[in-house]
Amino acid sequence: MKILYLACGFDGGFSGISVYMRNTMLRLAEAGHELTIVITAADRPLLPELEGAVYHVLPPLLNRPLANMLYSWLIFPFRFSPKQYDFLLLPAANRRAPGFHRFFTVAVVHDLSQYHVKSKYDLFRMCYIKSVLPYAVRKAERVIAISGSTAEDLKRFWKIDPARIRVNFNGYGADVFHPEPEAGERERIMEKYQLARPFILYISRIEHPGKNHLRLIQAYEKLPEKLREKYDLVLGGSPWSGADTVFDYVEKSACRDKIRFIGFVDSADLPAFYRSAHLYICPSLFEGFGLPVPEAMACGTVVACSDNSSLGEIAGNAAELFSPESVPEIARAMEKTLCDTQRRRTLRERGFKQVRLFSWKHHAEVLAAAGAEKYAPRNTLLGITYDNITMKHALDAIRHMIVRRGHGRIAFVNADCFNQGWKNHAYRDMLTHFDYVLPDGSGIAIAGKLLHAPIRENVNGTDMLPLLAEMAEKEGFTIYLHGARPGVADAMRENLLKQWKNLKIVGTGDGYSDQAEAVGKIAGTAPDILLVALGVPRQEAFILENFQRLNCRVALGVGGLFDFYSGRIPRVPRWMRRVGMEWFFRFLMEPRRMFRRYIIGNPVFLYRTVRYGKSGGKT
Repeated sequence: MKILYLACGFDGGFSGISVYMRNTMLRLAEAGHELTIVITAADRPLLPELEGAVYHVLPPLLNRPLANMLYSWLIFPFRFSPKQYDFLLLPAANRRAPGFHRFFTVAVVHDLSQYHVKSKYDLFRMCYIKSVLPYAVRKAERVIAISGSTAEDLKRFWKIDPARIRVNFNGYGADVFHPEPEAGERERIMEKYQLARPFILYISRIEHPGKNHLRLIQAYEKLPEKLREKYDLVLGGSPWSGADTVFDYVEKSACRDKIRFIGFVDSADLPAFYRSAHLYICPSLFEGFGLPVPEAMACGTVVACSDNSSLGEIAGNAAELFSPESVPEIARAMEKTLCDTQRRRTLRERGFKQVRLFSWKHHAEVLAAAGAEKYAPRNTLLGITYDNITMKHALDAIRHMIVRRGHGRIAFVNADCFNQGWKNHAYRDMLTHFDYVLPDGSGIAIAGKLLHAPIRENVNGTDMLPLLAEMAEKEGFTIYLHGARPGVADAMRENLLKQWKNLKIVGTGDGYSDQAEAVGKIAGTAPDILLVALGVPRQEAFILENFQRLNCRVALGVGGLFDFYSGRIPRVPRWMRRVGMEWFFRFLMEPRRMFRRYIIGNPVFLYRTVRYGKSGGKT
């Protein structure tokens, strides 16, 4: 799929959002999706080259958060064309989102901590997050919550329709976060970060009050002296809002020599840091997921964490839980997990089981599946159900039928077919017996947009034939051409063989010959592919009535296709097909015959689409 990925809000690589973006970009690219990644100039050097990904780097003046927010809200929605992408992915919709809804959108929301932690942000950011972003996210077709806790908050605070929400746990890097240490890694970590004793670890930006460093420090101060003498408290993370409050408190603490601020920890050092820690603790007041918890568990480190928000949900029974607002509870949890050998062994074993719930590969699959929900596998319009597939899917299906010695009937439906089906219920019923009914023409695309049921691709016979001929030549499949005026199929055969010299066309026949004779002639050649050009609904009736006797693998009703490829009528220029004006070209070629079909028929089709939608009217 083609995905537009808004990577603004990357945070310079210093937050969990950065980890999330790196991993989802990588997994989506590995799965073969084509990504256009919109990123700031400052953050671009922090991201790797990815196969199938193109970076759209913003001017340096958009590096500043306010300018970046305004760009995302006002300019970004009009900078890219929705026609070029299957969907827009907002990997941090609780930070950046467009103010105008032009794409099928999958919005990922990590947390709504601002509703739970007082004074988390300044007045401007609180207004932006509480009033501006909800407006944008409510327009998204799918909203991904990275935990059940976040999903509940989306319903409660942002009034998101529960039917649009998908809970999708984050993953963790199983290839690097594992219990097997590298030789000398503990000594390397201790030396690099100037640590001398065993330690209790907390990795988080130094943010007050949200990350709850003060209560953790106060709980550490309450530990028995023998434990404080044995274990340092190591706090890794960059200073953030309110950090001075934490630093000032530690400066006055009697334990200040045992409380170590080591700054931002490089991602390459994290696995070794977890494995070297005697206990990983997470006392945060609120987390949307809490990625360090499963990372530490995967490394075999015993974990104690808050029982609120998503943390209790993510940790399950594999961590020692406590109320983050109770200093005594935090202290008791620390003491128990430091001293109780049996409890430590139990939590470690449970941790290895718990992390099986978290996979970046699975997370990316859910994101892509949410984007694919833009396209229903089958759409119904005016009483006719058609298959919403791509040209590649259709060709693969044809090949599969032939190779597996199966049988298949394929019809194409355009606006005129729907108009005919509106009155001719026998034709409409015929289509229910075809294996595939494919959307043909710009009219169906327009109808899909009007009914919020877009088609994946205009799968028309004119564009399919060259691909079908190429596949048939390569695979050695045989083709029979039946239909149109006398001589047209023969002329088409000659033209096809000029381009595909090894193509096996085993027979031709016109649409004016005796039906029984035509069926016998076709059956005698046993073609793999039978193209029938008798017009709607005659060709569908011919295929259904005679299919068992035709002795072919796949039969396709192709309408006026032979007229184009025989040269009787000029082919519609590619540019006119791209802009959906093929009908106008056909009208210019045969104005008298096509007047009723296009000049009257197209407006009637659109009126019925708006008026009746999926319904087929009165039977």
